[in-house]
Amino acid sequence: MLSQIFVLATVIFATTLAYQSVGVHGWLDCAGQKVGRNVPVYIYNQKSDKWYHPISNSYTSQSGEFRVTATDKKLQKPFIVIAHRCGQIESSCYWLAKLPIQSSYIVNGTVVEKYQEFKNIELRKYPDQKICSAKAIDAEIKAKPLSAADFSI
Repeated sequence: MLSQIFVLATVIFATTLAYQSVGVHGWLDCAGQKVGRNVPVYIYNQKSDKWYHPISNSYTSQSGEFRVTATDKKLQKPFIVIAHRCGQIESSCYWLAKLPIQSSYIVNGTVVEKYQEFKNIELRKYPDQKICSAKAIDAEIKAKPLSAADFSI
């Protein structure tokens, strides 16, 4: 019985170490004001130069605060994507803000040990990628890959 428990514990431990995790935390502002609740914040993982996939998402609180954690088998170049309407008049359109996550915040295992703090992100600084279809958000992220310069925060 003891040997079975040891084998099970070893399998669980090895499975946990086969994953990596990351966490981000911050607040979103629009023209100096908190954005309010329900602004989506996604964590994407860049597996190669042309392949990305969302691994987690969350929404802002009433005060514009967000906290998102993500776990994947290998985190190579994770980044956050914020689909926001700051400064956008058309109700069906969004602006996309893409911000890299520093590799020093990636940990082995499934438990986030420290969060990358984004403090106050002023969304008016990110009006360059306009999307007018929810289905187009993922396509736009894939169409404009992040460069190495984007990862030097």
